[in-house]
Order: sequence, then structure tokens, then C-alpha cells
Amino acid sequence: MSKASKTSSLGKSYAAWNKLGTSNKAKFNELIARAENFAQDVVKKGASSAFAKHRKQSTKSAAMLVLLREGGLVVASVFGVKSCFEVVREVWK
Repeated sequence: MSKASKTSSLGKSYAAWNKLGTSNKAKFNELIARAENFAQDVVKKGASSAFAKHRKQSTKSAAMLVLLREGGLVVASVFGVKSCFEVVREVWK
């Protein structure tokens, strides 16, 4: 089996996942906490403001966005809805 390149969606997702903590449990808990905080900011300030804030807020917040964006693309590819996800992904750039 070959490795995913660091520039592929899978490689970016994995790198972002590793920035979230030391154990898988800690990473998952951090992801959930950051995603909840991001969702609250979207409701309060709108999507554009929330994305801007979380991109520059901290390494873990930025990693959460990369993981959701790139990981979502990997999952969408598996389920055969990649082109639909890419339309949504354009908003996240």
C-alpha cells in the first residue's frame, strides 16, 4: 500500500488531525470543541467572519477547518458526491 502525498486531501487531513492533540481521544474531543465554537460563531457573526476568525485564531482552529474541508472531500469522494462537495468547498477558501 502506498502513502498519501502530503498535498493530497487525505495527506492534508491527516496532518491537520495530528495537530489537534496527542491521542485519538484528545484529537476527537478537540475537534468537537473547535467545531462547536466555530458553529456558534457562524450563527452569531456569519460564515465569512467565522472562517476568517478561525483561520487565524490558533493552529488548532485552523487545523479543524482544514480537517473538515479536506476530510470532507475524501469522504465525498468515497460516496461519489465529490463534485457536489467541491461546490460547497469553494465557499471555504
